[in-house]
This record gives sequence, C-alpha cells and structure tokens, in this order.
Amino acid sequence: MYVNLDDQADRIAERARSQADVYLSYSAEVKDAYLALPPEAQICACIAVDHDDISAEYGARSPQAALMREVYAAAAVAAACIGVAVPRLAQEAVSVTNESLHASADDMFDDSFDGGGIFNLGRGYDGAYGPDIACSAKKSTSNPDILTERQMRGPEWDEPKSMEVDSILNKLMAAEKVAADDPRIKGMVPVDTMWTGRRKRNADGSIDKYKARCVLRGDIHIKKYDVSRNDTASPVARNTSLMAVEAIACLRGQDQLQSDFTGAYLQGVQKKSEQVLARPPPDFREVDERGVEILWLMLSPLYGQADAGAIWNRTLNDFLVAPEPAGLGFERNVNDPCIYTRTKPGVGRVTYTLYVDDARLYNDPAPSARELAGRVQSRLKERFEIKFGETNPKEDNFLGANRVYFLGANRVSHGPHATTIRCDTCQRLGNCVGFQNFLPKGVILRWPP
Repeated sequence: MYVNLDDQADRIAERARSQADVYLSYSAEVKDAYLALPPEAQICACIAVDHDDISAEYGARSPQAALMREVYAAAAVAAACIGVAVPRLAQEAVSVTNESLHASADDMFDDSFDGGGIFNLGRGYDGAYGPDIACSAKKSTSNPDILTERQMRGPEWDEPKSMEVDSILNKLMAAEKVAADDPRIKGMVPVDTMWTGRRKRNADGSIDKYKARCVLRGDIHIKKYDVSRNDTASPVARNTSLMAVEAIACLRGQDQLQSDFTGAYLQGVQKKSEQVLARPPPDFREVDERGVEILWLMLSPLYGQADAGAIWNRTLNDFLVAPEPAGLGFERNVNDPCIYTRTKPGVGRVTYTLYVDDARLYNDPAPSARELAGRVQSRLKERFEIKFGETNPKEDNFLGANRVYFLGANRVSHGPHATTIRCDTCQRLGNCVGFQNFLPKGVILRWPP
C-alpha cells in the first residue's frame, strides 16, 4: 500500500490547530511529532484523519467510513510486520466533537458521551513515538435503525406489521391457520414469534420506509425441536470470491444485474420433519368461535427459525443446479458453494453469485450469452418472488455498500484527489471498470500478482 505523504505534516498540524483553541500551543509539537514517526506510522495517521473527515461527512456507520477502517487495519498490519506499533482505530470511531475533547477517562463512559469521539495527544501503545496524532475512542453502540419489539409500538408500524402478516399468510402462502386442537398438529409444540424492525434510509439519510419482520424465537425452536448445528449450517459467498467474480466481469466486459428475493426464507421448501408450529406475533393472536387458540402451521421456514437459512439455500441450490427444464443447469463452484457458473462453447459464460437473499447475475456481452441470462431471469421470476434491478446501473447498493461505476475511464477517481486502482498482472483493470472509490487522498492500492 502506498500513500502520498507530501504536505501531510502541514495538514496534520492544521487539523490539530482547527480542533479547539486549547490546541494552539501544540500545533508545532504535533507537526514535529508527526515528522518523527516512521513512514508506516505516518501512513496510519493520514488514514486516521481521512477517516475522521469521511465520518463527519457521511456518518461513522456509512460504507465509506467502514472501508476507511479496513484500509487503516491493513496499514496497521503492514506497520506491525516491521515492528511499528500504531494505535487502534475504533471500529465505530466517529469525528471529533467539542464535547468529547474535554471528556476524562471516566466521563467518556457516561451516557451523555455515548457516540462521541476522543481526540488524544497521549503517547502510543509502546510509548516510543511521542504524541499520537489522531486517536479516536468511542463507546460501543448498537445500530439505531434496528429496532426491537418494544420500540415498534407507534402508529407508523401498524401498516408494516399488517403487510408482513399478509405476506406470510396470503402472498407467499407460508403458513396455514390451524386450531390448537387440530389433530394434524398433535404432539407439535408451538414456538413463539416476535417482531423486529428496521428503518430503511435513503442515500441522504432520510427515512425511506419502515420494515417489520415477524421472526420465530430460534432459541425456543432449537430446544423444542431438537435442531442440531449440522441442520442450521448455511453457506454464504466469501468476500474474496465476490471480488474475483467482479474482476472477471470487468476483464470480460460482462453485463451485471442485481436481484433480491422477497421474503427469501419464506420461499424455502421444507421437509415434513422440518415443519414448525408457530404462535402468531403480538397484536395478531386470535381464537376461534369456541375460544380455542389459532396457531400457524408453517408451510415454509420463518425468519428466526434455526434451520431457515439452510432450507432456503438448499431450495435455491436445487433449482440452480438441476438440468433444464426442471432447473437452470448451473454448476456449483467446488471452492465456494455460493458461486454458480454456466459456460457453453459458442455461447459464453453466465455467473450467478448468492449471499443469502442478495444475488447478482453476470453474463458475457455476446448476444447468445445475453439470451441465456434473459432465460435465467425469466425462470427465476417464474419460480420465486424476486425483484431485479437495472442492468449495468451507474450506481447501486450491494450488501450495504454504495457502489459507483466509472466505465471506460483510464483511471478511477474521486473528486480532485485522484486514486488509481489497478492489477499488477494485467495492467488493464483500471481501463475496463470503475470501482466504488471511497479511499483517502493520495492512496494507491496495488493488488499482488
């Protein structure tokens, strides 16, 4: 990893000077301390300051800030390999605030400082380098947009809850209402369900919609139905596999199409032995005319069910690998069970990647390959409830990361601070694809051959 360190000493000093008047006398000291650091520690300090800027602009939980933390971690490992220790950048570190500047070690654990950052001019972990340039510390907090059942009591949740129940009972036909004394469920123990919710936001941070999810109490399900860990195991695509597929798509000039399965777990096909009896969530419990409790006999796995992920993965996998016309005729990758490919001489390659219920379809630009990808898309629509995005979008969101594509450019750039991403093997990656670029000023990443 290479970071342009030109003029960074002045930038660091200016940052210390701009934080608060109390640091005016430390500006020169900070600059001298920075210049005395080994180059590896200087790189980490620059990345830490860039992380602070990005957190202030996009938020500490944004994909941009998360990527910056990954870059800092990589730089810290590189420094440690040659014996240079640097302070840890907290996973949820945020930009410095005036209130947190004056928090003592005891005060920072008070609720009033929850979510705040600490700007530290103490010594490093080994005490060898003098003052730390920018060290953020933060009290760990949960995601405020993920809500528990107790937090979902306002009128804004009435419609999302009703839509979720309607989807389970009517749209996806995932459950059947049965009386508690129905002979079909004799010997089955009902498992409670509960609500969990999420506020989904737009790119500008405004609330897009409220999403309610009815989930099974998995802790009760495991105990009452004797579900083993082997029954619950379900694979997801590795990050390295996803990046490899993206790189191949770039080199081959492939089309890309994102998709999302609606209520994926509810579309799983379970065996008779995997069937569960569920008690409806609060506010949707009822009795029949005899006063007997009405329960849900699950025809498909419910979110929270211990083996729901495994059942869903098995269902989709069986359809993908089954020969046509029963399935799609894909071949499952032996090294990553969530990567599927279909290659035909004279047709080209079609690749399908799966991460639980988020998937991407890649196909060569040849007309025959595009026709095959179109058939795959049609068959998936026939078999599952699935939403497809736009083919080759300029911007999209995948696994919580906002991604921007720069097609046909000679380099990947972000604003006035140019960033180059290239492959040392082919030297062409930057010429045939644009990657999402949330890297700091002057950073150049070079992947090893």
